[in-house]
Amino acid sequence: MKCLGRALIAIGLLAASAAGEFVVVVAPDSLQPAFGDWVALRESQGWRVRMMAPGATVSESIRLLKDLPDRQRPDERLVLILVGDGLVSGVTPAKSRALVVGRYGPEIDIADDVPWGTVAGADAVGRIPLNDANELRDYLARVVRRERTAPTWGDVRLQVAAGVGGFSPVIDAAIEGAATNLVTGLAPAAATLSLQRYDPYRDASHDAASKKDLAPMVQRGGLWVWMGHGHRNQLPGIDGDHLADACGGADIAVLLACYAGDFEAPGRCVAERLLADSNGPLAVVAATRVTMPYGNARFGGELLRAWRESPTASLGELMQTAREQNHGDSTAAALQGLDGVATLLGAEAATLADERSDHTHGYQLLGDPLLALDRTTPMTCDAPNSAAADETVALRGVAPFAGVLRVESRRPYTPQRDDRPVIHAEKSVAAGERFEVQLAPSDAWRHGKRTVRTGVVGREGLAVAVTTLTRTAVRVAEASRDRSVSR
Repeated sequence: MKCLGRALIAIGLLAASAAGEFVVVVAPDSLQPAFGDWVALRESQGWRVRMMAPGATVSESIRLLKDLPDRQRPDERLVLILVGDGLVSGVTPAKSRALVVGRYGPEIDIADDVPWGTVAGADAVGRIPLNDANELRDYLARVVRRERTAPTWGDVRLQVAAGVGGFSPVIDAAIEGAATNLVTGLAPAAATLSLQRYDPYRDASHDAASKKDLAPMVQRGGLWVWMGHGHRNQLPGIDGDHLADACGGADIAVLLACYAGDFEAPGRCVAERLLADSNGPLAVVAATRVTMPYGNARFGGELLRAWRESPTASLGELMQTAREQNHGDSTAAALQGLDGVATLLGAEAATLADERSDHTHGYQLLGDPLLALDRTTPMTCDAPNSAAADETVALRGVAPFAGVLRVESRRPYTPQRDDRPVIHAEKSVAAGERFEVQLAPSDAWRHGKRTVRTGVVGREGLAVAVTTLTRTAVRVAEASRDRSVSR
């Protein structure tokens, strides 16, 4: 049993290598040397990496990508990474015709890298929109450092920042309600949820209160989601000098807002600013054009759904899944209600498919598409899923590796109540050590449902298991037990 944690990690690495990735990086010759350590890392993880320069013209780039001399083997996925913003250096983005959003902005088309992936036959595509070799080297060094650092509790954070407002009272309420339902309904069970509200009409640059909102960055990791208004180079309500700090140390940011990912425009968009900042995220999902509340909610929901259903998938894979799911009617229960309230979100019932299409093409992955959101190790615990109000519950498990064991419970998340978890146990454990934690009844929890999260964090990473326990006023004669596994 002492080798269980190491065995699980080894199995995970072998699975990643067996699946295989053929990574094609299209970068100008002047930027390719910056990839040295990054290439060494990815190749050590079992991925084949091929560096190539873009063609002098769009036609030549198309020919080069169509005629790759060492195309992927049958068991490999092809991942395409474009380097440069396409304006100063690198391949220019393709253009998809705007069907709906063109009515609300001056552009008649959408900057979109997915067609480049189609040309190459890629399964996933991303762009690192940095033109300076030193900035690119610093960014890739941060990626390598993250990949070589064991995950902690920070990696399971899902931080939501709401900057909605100004449409109308009905639309504002509908947007926040839909967003809250999506986050709580689709977030992985192991995630630590939090919500921060911003006033988009506050002059944050002169507002001392806005700086108090930015907690010291004591943790890194996890996902930061911005829902609200956006401009090419700023998020309303957030001080521009503290843009990266607002992300709270998250490794990945999703900006459900207008123009925040418009990398082809002059100057730096929000996503480019975040990637170039040493405190910023390592990947940003953001739109290159105007976005709409319904389209944002649906695409963001599909991305969260993909993460919940395939937690260990790379960000590039999650984006591809979200794009495929976003084209049609949703099959997920948490998303099916969106179409019914789409008109409350400002959409036209007759053009829902067109609006989804525009957002599918508009949202781009900027940063390394090989990053994975979930780096935790699976862990199994034995716990009941129901108990009487006055019953002490025993939770049992085995530590997969040495570290600090923590068992905590939390009420179902609501944005009106930011509950801190109740810590039931926190102690050191050895690799393979069996543990048992007693969850005693309390006045604060004599009835109702709680999420019980058990984790071990140590030098080898973070292992997590999650179960749901409901206390009832009537004693349960024979409490059923389940085996809870993370994710």
